Amino acid sequence: MFGARLSWSRALGGVPVLASERTREWLPAPDPASEFWDEFDHLT
Repeated sequence: MFGARLSWSRALGGVPVLASERTREWLPAPDPASEFWDEFDHLT
């Protein structure tokens, strides 16, 4: 499902895709739109 998020990111002009740090191992390749957070980051 992460690939679909990256496709939408590109379609919307490169908006960031937020994902848990724990999912990083499931990514096929790094992408500039990917931003990772962990349990210590606070989203506002």
